[in-house]
Amino acid sequence: MLIKILTKTKLKIEKPLIYSSERNIPIGKVVEIPLGLKRTTGIVVDNVKDANIDINFTIKNIIEDTKNHYIDLNLLELKLIKHIITYYNASINNTISPFITIKTKENNTKNTVIKKMIIPKEKLPVNKEQMNAINKISNGQDNEYILFGITGSGKTHVYIKLIEEQINKGNQVLILLPDIAITSQFYTRLKAFFDKEIISIMHSKITKRDKTLENNLIRTGEKKIIIGARSALFSRFKNLGLIIIDEFHDNSYKQDQDPRYNAINLARFIAKEQKIKLLLGSATPKIDIYYKMLKEGHTIVRLDKKISDYKFKNNIHTKIVDLNEDKINSKKIIISRVLKKSIEKTLNNNKKIILYINRRGYSNLYVCNNCGHIEKCPRCDIPLTVHQNGNTTFLSCHHCDYKKYINTENPICDICKKGKLKFYGIGTQLVKEEIDKLFKEKNLHIEILDKDSTSGNSDQHLEIYNKLSDKNINIIIGTQLITTGWDFYNVGLIGIILADIEFVFPDYSSVEKAYQTIIQVIGRGGREDNSADIVIQTMDIKNKILQFALNNNFSKFFDEEITIRRQLNYPPFSNLIKIIVKGKNEKTVFTRAKKIYDEISNTNMVGIKIYPPIEAIPYKINYVYRLNIIIKANKNIKNIKTFLRNRYKQNKDLSIDIDPSVLL
Repeated sequence: MLIKILTKTKLKIEKPLIYSSERNIPIGKVVEIPLGLKRTTGIVVDNVKDANIDINFTIKNIIEDTKNHYIDLNLLELKLIKHIITYYNASINNTISPFITIKTKENNTKNTVIKKMIIPKEKLPVNKEQMNAINKISNGQDNEYILFGITGSGKTHVYIKLIEEQINKGNQVLILLPDIAITSQFYTRLKAFFDKEIISIMHSKITKRDKTLENNLIRTGEKKIIIGARSALFSRFKNLGLIIIDEFHDNSYKQDQDPRYNAINLARFIAKEQKIKLLLGSATPKIDIYYKMLKEGHTIVRLDKKISDYKFKNNIHTKIVDLNEDKINSKKIIISRVLKKSIEKTLNNNKKIILYINRRGYSNLYVCNNCGHIEKCPRCDIPLTVHQNGNTTFLSCHHCDYKKYINTENPICDICKKGKLKFYGIGTQLVKEEIDKLFKEKNLHIEILDKDSTSGNSDQHLEIYNKLSDKNINIIIGTQLITTGWDFYNVGLIGIILADIEFVFPDYSSVEKAYQTIIQVIGRGGREDNSADIVIQTMDIKNKILQFALNNNFSKFFDEEITIRRQLNYPPFSNLIKIIVKGKNEKTVFTRAKKIYDEISNTNMVGIKIYPPIEAIPYKINYVYRLNIIIKANKNIKNIKTFLRNRYKQNKDLSIDIDPSVLL
């Protein structure tokens, strides 16, 4: 019998291989096979039905897996693999790898625990609005829902009630979160209501051994609640009943390595195939998904009140500070007089302060005041960021981790030998230094939350969450990590140091991201009591998008943004494809990119528009030059993807990204 097998190999094999077997091996079986002089694994996907098939090569026999080492794949998993490969032009090897799971005999969860924990450990109170949302989702006939709840409205309460309902039905629930650090916080919350023995954490920081153990417990149904980042989608479920994707607007749900899948797209695929419910939650819904779901007639469920509104009269004070009017005695304002006064007031009231600046490090640039030379990374040709560690100051590249230590006592320019190098721009460390100067007599406890402080394993993320929950912390200074679902209680002030940074990103979706970020940042306040001040510093107080965000006016923002996208034919009105051509030889990269552009242009496909190669941002990373070719497809998206798959082999020098999150 001839059998088609998807093979796990780094060789560039983009179709099933044919092997023979003396017995009928079921589809979905993981087998061991010879490949060249080596031995590897593969997944049986089909039988060769055509007896007259023309085979001009030697067919090898499957090596029997007599000990049944691997967990077999079910029909949904096989369909999901096919969808990823065909939709995202993904490689077979990287797509099937998460599904090849070794069976284990270890079992550390008792059935008695599972039965006992059908009833939550702690009763969760819900208000009328939350109860209405739960009923709409539980009793609705739709399979896809958006839970559009303002920050602090208690979306998590809705999630927990729906999780309880699914467990009572004997089903499993998958909860996807945008960041590994947030997983620890969510896990801590769930433990208050469900026994930890039925909760599984799945993300890329977990060891391979632990992931194998967890997958075995998930497959047997002993783990009922699975939480994690996007890769948790590939857990080996037994009876999945509900998928929840929190903060679904976040770009982290799109993977930037092969397979370049979007977790929301895959979740929609799974929900449709399994006929289960998918719930997408956010205070700032992603525009293209929101538009598509509205057009398809799916259900939008609203939560329009903060939980605190039911206990207190909402008392949020918002102030916009024009930094152009605050430059009296200083050329560079970091903390305005208004923000300084608000910090003093909040400290006197013994409440926490959150200060947001979307730049980590000390400063963004190190520049000569004579010749204008900017210190750049020799590997990436982009400006280095200034960092400080105690008494040491160094320049760091956030793309390749290059570091250069500098002498701040005599910072003479290496180029002109005359000028002095000075710091420009604002980062989290500089904000902390400024706060320390302004309030040195108060001996404040200040913590920074950015990528530099959350680069470790999952245990470190839990440690950070516990640290930030400490009542003794006065001020948290953070980057965009602050916006991804952290719950900080007793917050009396939110300060945005420079809102304008959010609007300078040169991408079609930058306005949407700016709106989302501002809404999410200011939403960290007013979560449990009635007092929170919002101070936003800006150089452009008339910015329309900023005004939409301050008034939490999503409908006006949506109408304006969707109109612009329709005019410019951006998603959701088109599909985007980004071809990235890379290499260490700049001339070769240009030549190849031009050739690819010409080849695609000459196909004359109807309904697609291809743009000439442009430099990526950053153009060079770790000595590798990068050019992007952008394709907008209105029709024939399948045709252009098929052409790209058949014509170009993806490797370290060429990537094809379907539905990219950014075009840079």
